Amino acid sequence: MHLKSILRSKKIGLIFVRERGLDLAVWDGGACPCWSMGVIPADTGDHGLAETGGIPKVRHWLLVLPTYLCTTRRIQLPSSHPAEIAAMLEFEVPQLVPCSTQPWTWDYCVTGQGQDGTSQVLVILSPLSVVESAMGQARALGIEPDLVTVSATLHAARLAHGKNMNGAGPCGYAWWDHGSLDFSAIDGSRLLFLRGVRVCEHDSGVLGCVETEIGRSLSILR
Repeated sequence: MHLKSILRSKKIGLIFVRERGLDLAVWDGGACPCWSMGVIPADTGDHGLAETGGIPKVRHWLLVLPTYLCTTRRIQLPSSHPAEIAAMLEFEVPQLVPCSTQPWTWDYCVTGQGQDGTSQVLVILSPLSVVESAMGQARALGIEPDLVTVSATLHAARLAHGKNMNGAGPCGYAWWDHGSLDFSAIDGSRLLFLRGVRVCEHDSGVLGCVETEIGRSLSILR
């Protein structure tokens, strides 16, 4: 199941992974969620909460990772065929992970194609332990996520779903969310660039950190 097909549903459930616990939300296509609830780890001991009326019933749930828990790699592959790209990445990804001491989960998107039949690919990696921990918390609540994505990818898909960005050229976005910053560049429905950083909310120099990270990301975009 693909993200775009899930977003076509009238209502979808979103499970945002936080540093402590989960934030649950139900989105019906409007600008704001029609329902939301925060869950700390201790609450996940209440098995079946979704079946007892505490959580709305929706057809699909998305597990959304914060971008600062992910890392990205940009590579070029000698093919433009989706099946061939996916097969090549099975061999390429083990060489892209930051370290080999733990398993990683990954996803990708094609950001451009050359006239010579090559493809530019953005690979998004996250430690498997992070995903499994969040999936376990969701299942303890009686929720079975259909798909795992990252916040910037979700924002890109929602923008493309609700607004035609084609022809506008690449647009940059910055999202501040629970002490983390997501930076992304979107061209139409394509996610061209992705970066996430964690900023300590209790740091007196937090504004300076934010300014520094924005500057770094803009320099990468240029």
